[in-house]
Amino acid sequence: MNAKYFLILLLSSLVVLHGCDKLDDEPYKPNLADFLNNNKPALQTFTVQAGVASEIHGAKGCTINFGANSFFTMSGAPVTSGNVDIQLREITTKKDMALSQTPTISDNELIVSQGVYYLKALQNGFELRVENFQISKTISADTNNLDLFVGAITGDDFNWFSADSSGIYGPPVGNISYNTSGDSTYYYLNLSTSYFQQNFNWINCDYFYDNTAPRVAVFFPTADTLTIYNFQSYLVFNDLNAVLHYNNYTSNHIEFYNIPSGLNATLVTYYIVDGHVFVATAPIVVSDALSTPITFTETTEQGLLDILEGL
Repeated sequence: MNAKYFLILLLSSLVVLHGCDKLDDEPYKPNLADFLNNNKPALQTFTVQAGVASEIHGAKGCTINFGANSFFTMSGAPVTSGNVDIQLREITTKKDMALSQTPTISDNELIVSQGVYYLKALQNGFELRVENFQISKTISADTNNLDLFVGAITGDDFNWFSADSSGIYGPPVGNISYNTSGDSTYYYLNLSTSYFQQNFNWINCDYFYDNTAPRVAVFFPTADTLTIYNFQSYLVFNDLNAVLHYNNYTSNHIEFYNIPSGLNATLVTYYIVDGHVFVATAPIVVSDALSTPITFTETTEQGLLDILEGL
């Protein structure tokens, strides 16, 4: 290799390395997708043995018992041997619901949560159906009107379907029973049929918020320009473990529909653009055609998480 060629190669390498250093030194700029992905409730992983009964314990208090005959391929063949990988997310707080984008809504009716779970089983990377299993958790003692719901994503919308015995959304997926021991009440979600036949991975133990108050719409005008790609907006109910996602955004108005009148709530809206985080909050009492202007202030990712934590 002649000296001139070697010198050119050396200089080229230095330029490339310098460019890489500049890229590595660029500060992290948050965006909405990264913020949600980095801060949603943690994915917990477990390994159990197919063909035998097993039990796992979630970090936020749930216990899941699998039977010896709990796992099937998606085509229905029983899986009786080998390791099965279990993925679990537990969503227990209003902050969890907002960050996991699982609002408490069932066919436009408000529901109140006593526990949301994301559950998936895989063997060798292929998803399995799960049957004959049970989720249990300690709850408050006045919740004997709980229903079992399964969650489905349609486009950008999340909806909870009531999994009652009618089988309207596919095979009935189970039932809820209760047990009281000392001062504690437990619920048991008994999922004993083809729960995963339609690839539902979300389970919710909720009850419908049922009162006679009229359902109304509320509006939040803002001077800031928002797009569906950079903002989120939620109504968080002060006295209920319930969160609603906005229904529409148009002409600088954030809109929520079919909300029970008289409830105390807090609006939390935020957007992230060019690495900057902006948030607006507003305490409200839901009333007919309420229109409350909101103003955004700049914060940090941690500042936004602190606001969500305090809901």
